[in-house]
Amino acid sequence: MPSSSRVFWRLCRFLLPLLLLWAVLEIGMSRVPNIFSVKRARCQALAPEIDTIVLGSSNAFNGINPAGLSGSAFNLAVPSQSHFYDDRIGRMEMACLPHLRRIIVPVSYVSLFWQLHESPEEWRQYYYRQEWGIPPLRPGDRWNLKNWSRVALASPETAFNNLCKGFRKSRAAEVDPRGWNASLPAGPGNALTLEAVKQHLASHNALAFQANFAPNLGYLRALITEAQARHIEVVLITLPVWDGYRAQVGPALWNQTRATLEGLSAQYGIRYLDFFQEPRLGAGAFLDGDHLNATGAAQFTRILDDALNSRNSR
Repeated sequence: MPSSSRVFWRLCRFLLPLLLLWAVLEIGMSRVPNIFSVKRARCQALAPEIDTIVLGSSNAFNGINPAGLSGSAFNLAVPSQSHFYDDRIGRMEMACLPHLRRIIVPVSYVSLFWQLHESPEEWRQYYYRQEWGIPPLRPGDRWNLKNWSRVALASPETAFNNLCKGFRKSRAAEVDPRGWNASLPAGPGNALTLEAVKQHLASHNALAFQANFAPNLGYLRALITEAQARHIEVVLITLPVWDGYRAQVGPALWNQTRATLEGLSAQYGIRYLDFFQEPRLGAGAFLDGDHLNATGAAQFTRILDDALNSRNSR
């Protein structure tokens, strides 16, 4: 037998166990629920009754408890979810939820100026590809192995650790039956200090770029246009922030955001509910500068529901 053939078969014998192990890891990791798969599955299970969905990022995931909204609502917000994904998920759900009549779209202080793939949590974009079938926004990221491989996305070490634990690790407990963050503490967190807020805002401002404004505005317009074509109401909102956070925001960015939302409201005849400064919520309602805790979420959701049910709210 030629030496090259011997090398080939030795290589095959070496690689085959590794490939089998990788396959076992892929199958096992595909069965481990994550926050994206849990939300999608639970929303699908309630599809025949849902009339309201909540989009947005972590401030909405924390701050809007669908159980406190009138009708049948579901929270599809995920930490670091950008307006690109709000648009894609919103339009997908319009076609899947037969009784959908309202979409709540939160817009935060910096959300019009950033993209997920530019953030430290860019890995989340591959979960959208795997769980929702939404390719990454940046073309170069669409060829990354993480788009298809659970092992590559979680890391081989994490996958092997899951194998040793019988693939029992799950994040399902973090999400309640209506998609809200079920693991929130009831009281204020340790990050509710002026110094912590200053650092938090610095990280937000570092990711805010004017170049992202026009694309993000386009995603909001596309979502609104599609919803109105289907006779679905879109409500733009800004969630509450702690007084110490609001006092330190960059006025130029916030003024541009607020003016943009007011302009969209006027142009499309939709409601914009501004809760950025909400005097009915004290410091005890906040987990950190721009996230509500469980107590604050219950209080704010009641406030939001009253506003949604008021014909004069705008």
